[in-house]
Amino acid sequence: MIAHFIETVLMKMADFGLDLHSGGSSLHYLPTTVSATYEDETRNHKVREMMQVFGAPHSFFFPRGHAGGGNSNHASERSGMLSFTTEMGGSGTVTPHCLKICSDGVLRVLHHIGILKTSRVPPNDATSRMLHAPTFDYFTYASELGLFEPTVELGDEVKAGDRAGFIHTPETPWQEPTEMTFTSDGLVLCKRIPGRVERGDCLFHLGTDLA
Repeated sequence: MIAHFIETVLMKMADFGLDLHSGGSSLHYLPTTVSATYEDETRNHKVREMMQVFGAPHSFFFPRGHAGGGNSNHASERSGMLSFTTEMGGSGTVTPHCLKICSDGVLRVLHHIGILKTSRVPPNDATSRMLHAPTFDYFTYASELGLFEPTVELGDEVKAGDRAGFIHTPETPWQEPTEMTFTSDGLVLCKRIPGRVERGDCLFHLGTDLA
């Protein structure tokens, strides 16, 4: 498989990696750098340092065990490569704002690790807000099939118990919509884009400040 070749051959040849993503067509993120949370605190510290150099407005650490260890962050750990990923917007689109964050960030990281030998690197005047999800309670998933009506926006600060939105069933319009609520406090980092949802679809995920 391609993923097996990347992890066992290509990643073992590299010291550093950048895995550039957006939220795809189903999700939209605030511009964010992303990493797994590792048991090795030295590795966590080095990743945070690289994220600050990249300079996205937000940096986020998924809880341990996210994706069952099957994403590129965990693969890089197994291969001895230091890396992080990005989530730059989404909705199946590209924006000038996200493109500039990504382009400038890549140049700064390449300079930071000694690959780019130049002093003409885009300045980084901002501090990335470090966030994490200590548990999976920071994710909100659809409990029903239907049309999702969100009641919060990206960048909102919410509390546990706050309304996240409603799932409507247009096929049975007399049925009361299902209210979705948040189960943790945090910043809304990511939201679902398509209105149609099935059980288990991610609607939102939150981040809280990393101590």
